[in-house]
Amino acid sequence: MFETFTTQSHAVVDSARAIAVEMNHGYIGTEHILHGLSSAGVAGGSVINNALLVASGLSKTAIRDGIATINGGVHNTVRTRRIAFSPGGKTLWDMAVAEAVRRRDPSTRPEHILYVLVREANRSSKQRAGKVIRTVAPNLNLVQVLTAIDDLLLNDGRAERVIELDVKIARDTLALNMVKTVRHMHLYLQHNPLAR
Repeated sequence: MFETFTTQSHAVVDSARAIAVEMNHGYIGTEHILHGLSSAGVAGGSVINNALLVASGLSKTAIRDGIATINGGVHNTVRTRRIAFSPGGKTLWDMAVAEAVRRRDPSTRPEHILYVLVREANRSSKQRAGKVIRTVAPNLNLVQVLTAIDDLLLNDGRAERVIELDVKIARDTLALNMVKTVRHMHLYLQHNPLAR
């Protein structure tokens, strides 16, 4: 399943596993993957993904607190067995790979994972990552976040072709902050090619 994942996507998997272990959860679910996306952005993953999440009010700390809220905190039971993906987590990985194939991308990038995660959170109130998003940023317009990620994917994630979002669609403060952050990241990456 992970054969087509980029190094950054593997960092998301590792980070999702790490937060699940840290919180003593017996599975890796969509909420852990959301945390992995926010963490991987800092550790050599997609800087733009991380900027989108932070601008949307979904910082690494806020996501961790949201996971603790929906799961009842950190569990005290120490797990000795290997942690497996929940059915929702496994489905999310499969959908991310399918999204990359649908877009004719040769590899599955963190942007594909984030796109599928936000799309599914927007579709279903039962998805655990969606519950975290609604807990942490209840006023977040997921359609605008999807639009930003979709534009990023259409532009192949390259800094020189990164999205020029229309400010007219930014009707609320969170979306406007997201637009500004993405533009700042675009300028930063243009002037610092090694940061990609």
